[in-house]
Amino acid sequence: MSSQQEITTTVYVALNGSRYHKAKDCVGGFGRYNSARALTSSLDEALQDGRTPCEMCFASSSEGPT
Repeated sequence: MSSQQEITTTVYVALNGSRYHKAKDCVGGFGRYNSARALTSSLDEALQDGRTPCEMCFASSSEGPT
């Protein structure tokens, strides 16, 4: 992989949600309502939008996805 290529981490967000999730069916967010409404986003976009990691999805890591 060249230095110009970047690895994009995909996360799931709700349109008006404040958190991002590892899994579309996370019970910490999407499991409470229709997971079909989950949107995919890059981690960078989620962070730029001011979203924070889901406490259930990222319980083992306070820094977000690995």
